[in-house]
Amino acid sequence: MQTRRVIFYCCVAIVAALSPVQGRAADAADTNYRSLSTVEKKTPGRYYTPAKSSPAEQLSYADSLKAKGKNAKAGRLYQSLVHTWHDSEEAPIAQMKFAALMEEKKDYEQAFKEYEYCVRYYSGSISYRDILAAEFRVANAVLGSKPRFLLVFSDDSGPDKALAMFRKIVENGPNWEQAPEAQLIIGRIYEQQEEFADAVREYETLMQNYPNSDEAAEAYYRIGNCLFAIFRKRPRDERSAHRVRAHLQGYLRKYPSGVHGGEVSRRLEVLTGQLAQQAYDRAVFYDKKARKTEAALLAYRDFLNKFPDSAMAESARQRVADLSVSTGDVPAGKDVGPAVLP
Repeated sequence: MQTRRVIFYCCVAIVAALSPVQGRAADAADTNYRSLSTVEKKTPGRYYTPAKSSPAEQLSYADSLKAKGKNAKAGRLYQSLVHTWHDSEEAPIAQMKFAALMEEKKDYEQAFKEYEYCVRYYSGSISYRDILAAEFRVANAVLGSKPRFLLVFSDDSGPDKALAMFRKIVENGPNWEQAPEAQLIIGRIYEQQEEFADAVREYETLMQNYPNSDEAAEAYYRIGNCLFAIFRKRPRDERSAHRVRAHLQGYLRKYPSGVHGGEVSRRLEVLTGQLAQQAYDRAVFYDKKARKTEAALLAYRDFLNKFPDSAMAESARQRVADLSVSTGDVPAGKDVGPAVLP
């Protein structure tokens, strides 16, 4: 009995290990997001005993230590100031300087939390744009050194941390000028993690909230990439293929001078050729192998309705004419074109 129980739990563990990982990045990002959203007010304490008798003197002393490169001690003094004189004029300044020290130290997660503290408690005393810019800078640092749309994470947990940070930035400043870029990066992270459905959702959010931004055009294009990636996993799924084709056509109509126009056109040509071949092959199957004349006639007409300019269109028209005569649909010699399916 004990042996069977051990085997059972081993099997459960193996199945769990082999389960799809889709959505795990989103779950981890949610955990990080909740962590960033938990900002408790700093209060006086034994560990935060100030070195001077006033916040002004404390700030000046901390600045002098920082100027000498004694960042660790300066950081403790900035923290002590905030904890002891939380509502003083110097506290917001000290808080921002402490956050900057964490950023300089490359402790990006802590730096973001300290900047987030400024959002929560000092947004009326510090330039809100400066806080958002600092958070955006830190979030980008988590992504690592990269071109704009090639994300290279600085560590394995980078995607989760970055997702949480950029989501927080968009929440903090939905009308900030760089909010569309932050929203676009959220989608790009999901796309790079091959969580295409989540990526599409984030790109659609960008297009809805920032329709006139440059990032909206990029989001439209990247939705096409995601839909195409989904289609490639199910290449025989014609519904998925037609959805991709319609989206690519929509991009060219909406952004005729878009920077991705050439690439979209080439992808659309390849996809259209593939769909045309599938539709034609289906008609030929009904015609030559299954010998179902009515089904073949419908399939040929469907093909001609969807792909009238295909290289196979003339052959399909001829078969429509022949099959129509053989079924008595039209008299011999009458021209037969594509008919719209009901």
